[in-house]
Amino acid sequence: MKLLRTVVLTTLLSIWTLSATAQEEHEEHHKQKTEVDTSEQQGAMKMMQPESGQGMMKMMQPESGQSMMQSGAMKNMHETHMRSMVQAMNDPFKRSAMLIRVLPSMKDLLALTDDQVTSSEKASQNYQEQKAAINDDLETVGNKIESLLASNEADPKTVRTLLRESANYRADLQALAFETASRMKATLTDEQRENLAEMTPMQMNHFIMMRMTMMEMMKIMGGHAKS
Repeated sequence: MKLLRTVVLTTLLSIWTLSATAQEEHEEHHKQKTEVDTSEQQGAMKMMQPESGQGMMKMMQPESGQSMMQSGAMKNMHETHMRSMVQAMNDPFKRSAMLIRVLPSMKDLLALTDDQVTSSEKASQNYQEQKAAINDDLETVGNKIESLLASNEADPKTVRTLLRESANYRADLQALAFETASRMKATLTDEQRENLAEMTPMQMNHFIMMRMTMMEMMKIMGGHAKS
């Protein structure tokens, strides 16, 4: 009887131990599974979130950065243009060349009469024709200088002569612009000349944009020979 009780107790203890072990194993497995699921979810979120964030940043930042760069470039271009305009207006010869082109379009600003407009247009046309002829001569001399220097056998005296000839043509262009502008201003009244002298670089730029191409404007403002 005692032996039987011992066997029963032992059997019950074994069953209880196995049950407890199975329960612990089940809980441990559930815990591990939960951790794996959580890790996978976090991994998925990490994969999605940065991609989404980077996508938004890629969509927004370049556009914004590009826009700022373009805006900055336009601002710098405008500032550079206006500085060149101010310099050109302070140069008597460049200002004269600009005035010849734009004076005919200043009828409303200066209250020009029809005769004054006609006179200024005719003077401007004559200037363009004479300037074209001088530029042709200047180009011819320039080609001679380039060919001579490229030969590696250039005679220094010949080069000096051609350089002086080129300088004379450039001086002719400046003198032609100054003389033509002076004759055009001579047809204006005192009040019109005063208003013309008070024009700001911004106002002059407005009329230049109306009457001149960008290439023509850059030639004058840059002091090129063919201005």
